[in-house]
Amino acid sequence: MIIFRTSEDTILQVVKHQKYALAGTPAKLSPGDCILLSLVGSREVAFRMELIRVRLDRNNETDKIFGRHWSVILDCRGCLPLKTPFVMSDHAVSGHNYGPGGTSVYVQRQDQEVIRAKGLLETRPWAEYLGA
Repeated sequence: MIIFRTSEDTILQVVKHQKYALAGTPAKLSPGDCILLSLVGSREVAFRMELIRVRLDRNNETDKIFGRHWSVILDCRGCLPLKTPFVMSDHAVSGHNYGPGGTSVYVQRQDQEVIRAKGLLETRPWAEYLGA
């Protein structure tokens, strides 16, 4: 499980295309892993999706989606808003620093267990999130 931080402009494209882009290949991600999203400058995790695969961008797909080139694409599915957005450090038992630095942070195993047990990974439909 990993938390990616992204800009307000980019989050719309991440949600629409269910893809995330990176400069390099993440070392610890595998298909089926949970990806959490938060906005840059916010510590609140607000969205969740599942990783399908990691691949190189050989056809400039990221340029078309995100307006600039990234070398790696994470294909995902099931991108949904969380029922209750949360701040990871408020639930961490590992002592790991989940502060707002950097573009990503891996969630420690014991912290994953806590947020799962508390039901913090439960999602809600987009219509409900958008007030439709």
